[in-house]
Amino acid sequence: MAVRQTPQRKERYKGQYGIECLGASTEYEYNDNQDYLEDILYNLDLEQFDTAKIISIEVDENAILSILYPLAEIDGVICEVPK
Repeated sequence: MAVRQTPQRKERYKGQYGIECLGASTEYEYNDNQDYLEDILYNLDLEQFDTAKIISIEVDENAILSILYPLAEIDGVICEVPK
């Protein structure tokens, strides 16, 4: 699980801004220091945002790691190793 803070900027037209993440932490980091994300939320310039919330999301950590550390692709033939 990841915990992140997601604000939405005030738009002059629909679709001007995408969803933003101003801070992120694991569930363990959040449990140890909830003030980190709450301080970001508290200090936002409310003139720029329609809304901002701290939300929890679940992510596939293995999928993220496979993107960060892809396996090398090797072309070739597997041979028997001589004894």
